[in-house]
Amino acid sequence: MTVAEEQQVLEHLCALPFSEVKMRGQVARRRTAQFGWLYGYESSKIEPGPPLPEFLLPLRERAAHLGGVAPAGERVDRGRGVGGARGVGRV
Repeated sequence: MTVAEEQQVLEHLCALPFSEVKMRGQVARRRTAQFGWLYGYESSKIEPGPPLPEFLLPLRERAAHLGGVAPAGERVDRGRGVGGARGVGRV
């Protein structure tokens, strides 16, 4: 990633609607922005959420390529390794 690309991603990240996380009545020391699925920390329920922002799609593709996996939650073929590291299990 170039310095210019990194700066552009950071600008987009700063504009995301991060919100506090509340678990068991306590506000956690973190803020999150959720995509794809929303997890209710108080209710433990999962429901559909907003899609991954467009600016993150190229980054997802690069990360998948570096990790040797399919992007976007696609399954890797059975019996094929999911990474190049030793000790990584089979899918």
